Amino acid sequence: MKKTTIYLTLSVIVLLCFTGCGGGKNHGTESRRQVDKTSAVDLHISDDKVIDTINSCSNLQASKELSVKLPSKKTSVYQYTADYNFDVDMKDYDSEFREMFRYLFPDHSMNENHLLYSGGSSKLEYDDETGELVQDYNKVKDWKDQILSGKEGRVYYIYDDTWNENMTEWKPSVCLELGNPIGYGYGTVNKGKTVALNGSKVENDDTHEKVYPGLDGYDPSAYLEYVASYSPDSTEKYQLEDRKIAVCDAVKFLEKYINSLPGAGDKTAKTVVTEVDVYRVTKNIYGYNMITTKEYEGIPFDYMRAGEYEGRLGYDKYSSLIGNAFMVESKDVDIIDGFYLKENAVNRTNLSEIISLESAIKSVSSQMTEHIKFKVNEIELVYAQQFARTKNGYIDTEHSSAKITPAWKITLENTNDEMTYVCYLDAADGQNYRYAMIPTKWWKGNGK
Repeated sequence: MKKTTIYLTLSVIVLLCFTGCGGGKNHGTESRRQVDKTSAVDLHISDDKVIDTINSCSNLQASKELSVKLPSKKTSVYQYTADYNFDVDMKDYDSEFREMFRYLFPDHSMNENHLLYSGGSSKLEYDDETGELVQDYNKVKDWKDQILSGKEGRVYYIYDDTWNENMTEWKPSVCLELGNPIGYGYGTVNKGKTVALNGSKVENDDTHEKVYPGLDGYDPSAYLEYVASYSPDSTEKYQLEDRKIAVCDAVKFLEKYINSLPGAGDKTAKTVVTEVDVYRVTKNIYGYNMITTKEYEGIPFDYMRAGEYEGRLGYDKYSSLIGNAFMVESKDVDIIDGFYLKENAVNRTNLSEIISLESAIKSVSSQMTEHIKFKVNEIELVYAQQFARTKNGYIDTEHSSAKITPAWKITLENTNDEMTYVCYLDAADGQNYRYAMIPTKWWKGNGK
């Protein structure tokens, strides 16, 4: 087995996964069965014991590359409510946005004509029949008094040198978009290095000219050639624009870079890397696309790549996180899409014990068909978040809050149907089994 990956995390999810092709055992059996509990302050378990527990189950087999992500030291595990209702001073936000801009782009002057905002009276509108843009975002400079006085309400800024520019020739450009308040996940940074190096263009719908893609919403995976995927602790090296650097060293740099960003006040959460995809930027230059999530006091939040799910059970009630950051130079971060520096935890309860990993593994086995051998690829302790919803079943964006609970998350693979099963169970009591079923070729390496 690959050396166990250790993270400062403490949340529990029991993955219970059945094949979906019949033969699964009664889901009610687990809820009545006694399960062992482990002290929440120490979840240390040896690699050999994990493997032995998995292989003792007739329908499970430990993968040769099994990754077990558990705390490396005694850590508290909590259940709490995340409260996202904020009173925001727009003068503070304006100041923090500009501070962030100067920090990220020290050699780039802000063009006030490229600073837009969303919210209040500023929004995009498109023609229903033609799809053409009929109303663009307002410029901050034209509405600054209304914004800073609060008359426009809580808005957020979008700076993009490529906005509606349709550039046929590249010129130095940057993009910065920050949610309000800053640090709770929503944010986009693009310094334009990858776009310039790669040189890929798209066809403009109106002029049919080949133009550079805009920086806002730019996804490296849509333009670059996928090469391989690695765990964050991998020592594999690739040539970036300036030099070769190991994946693990790039991860350390990126996490330090993001978690040192200004403008978020007291930081109560961190951004951490969960996986790394390698892409070819040019013939001889590669880039690292880091998949990220939020970590609260040593425990990562559940994360899931965007894509198509073939089946779900109870998973739709929860929201997973996903962010990414791209490095094409060893000492800089070129693109950031989502970063987490803050968490507003209320009604927090420190759990004294959680379901043991051994019990979780056996529970998974009991939920799956007996006729197929599943490879266990990954075991994690994560925080699951369940957002408050309106009476109509939609996530409540007016009074936003979320219930945060620890869960065991176990990822298995059925090589017969080439499906990956991501399964969960509440860590506090071993209840609330749910899963998502995903094509393995998509799950591994972004489906490339």
